[in-house]
Amino acid sequence: MRPFLPDTETLIPYLRRIDNNRWYSNYGPLCHELEERLAEHWSVKTTHVLSLSNATQALSIALWSVEAPAGSLCLMPSWSFVATAHAARQVGFTPFLTDVDANSAALTPDIAFASLKRAPSPVGAVIVVCPFGAPVPWEDWADFQQRTGIPVIIDAAAAFDTVQPGPVPTVVSLHATKVFPAGEGAILMCTNDDVVEQARRRANFGFLGDHHSRCHATNAKMSEYHAAVGLASLDAWPANRRRWQSALNQMRQACAQAGLADWPQGLGETYVCSSPTIRSAAASHLISGLQSDGIEARRWWQGGIASHEAFNQVPRLALPVTEQLAATTLALPCWLDIDPQSISRVAASLKRHAHPD
Repeated sequence: MRPFLPDTETLIPYLRRIDNNRWYSNYGPLCHELEERLAEHWSVKTTHVLSLSNATQALSIALWSVEAPAGSLCLMPSWSFVATAHAARQVGFTPFLTDVDANSAALTPDIAFASLKRAPSPVGAVIVVCPFGAPVPWEDWADFQQRTGIPVIIDAAAAFDTVQPGPVPTVVSLHATKVFPAGEGAILMCTNDDVVEQARRRANFGFLGDHHSRCHATNAKMSEYHAAVGLASLDAWPANRRRWQSALNQMRQACAQAGLADWPQGLGETYVCSSPTIRSAAASHLISGLQSDGIEARRWWQGGIASHEAFNQVPRLALPVTEQLAATTLALPCWLDIDPQSISRVAASLKRHAHPD
């Protein structure tokens, strides 16, 4: 992967505004403008969007803001990046790992309902993950939340292009590796004004309107410099989205030429993300083969959260689907301005190694 952020020339107008304002953090004017423009992008009120320092902090703040009972279990899919579990642990929850649906690779309400019955202690919150930017419908989770009384957070770190506004708090990463980057940062979106207001307080030492701290909090505000990069990325988003579509569709064709047909449904057509993955029974062989040809390929989430030493003692249920996904999923190299020669190299390597003897 080669991250692609706005260049110096496109940033200069925003940097000059920072120089003139002499306001560098603490919810400055560029952060407010980014929130306003993203609210317009998602057709929600400005009060439904909050800029934050990074997605891990944003997930932690979201858990605080829905007033989930600290000290309880946080149900989450093991098939996720470790940041999901770190965010829960950071604010006093114990990750409780469960499996995912074999087709969508996502946690579903049915799986969550079944997991609640087998939890070793009370579950105080659920984090749902959008796997590799794929869409996850918030309506089903709003229904789950209403039926169980358990608050739900959606970890949509890679899903800027698929998130839909709703009452379930949703976190989008603006990391440099994402399709909509600010270098570092995150957006928390929720149509519940109270949740977003609480999150704004929790991200600012517990302050809101004065300097009296009224709750447990941290410092997770986005800087004006990261907001400047985010605004420049937003300026370029329509064109960059088309470029991502082109890059992803070329990569899909390279996979098809190698006989690798298990490409994520809709990727490159209805949505874009920066980490295309495919599933193959020969994943290990493919990764070794691509690497031997000097092409980066890897297991993006390794074996899922349960495979990491930091979480080998947390409670979990059986994870057969996660284990199967870990064994068969590989992430392919792809970037915004990938050139035809690089695509041809990947296609040739895939074709050479796709079917081991």
